[in-house]
Amino acid sequence: MRKYYSSPSDILNHFWDAPITAVFDQNVVSLATSRSISSLQRARWAGFGGPCFIKIGRSVRYRKSDVLRFLDACKPFQSTTEAQHSKEALA
Repeated sequence: MRKYYSSPSDILNHFWDAPITAVFDQNVVSLATSRSISSLQRARWAGFGGPCFIKIGRSVRYRKSDVLRFLDACKPFQSTTEAQHSKEALA
């Protein structure tokens, strides 16, 4: 049975309370990663820049463990200037 949630915070609570083996659609992962759905779609198409995903039939799903691994791999910055300098160094 599919659950329906009334607010984004309910969806996020569902994500964080779920077991590590749970799978989620792009709507939930979009909220959990603070990325737009189109950004997740573009990352899938490009093959990098987003969490790993699985296909179940025609549906795209993300394992919670893969989403957490993706978030852990994101480098934290102290300021936007630091992030910009890091981006320039990669170019």
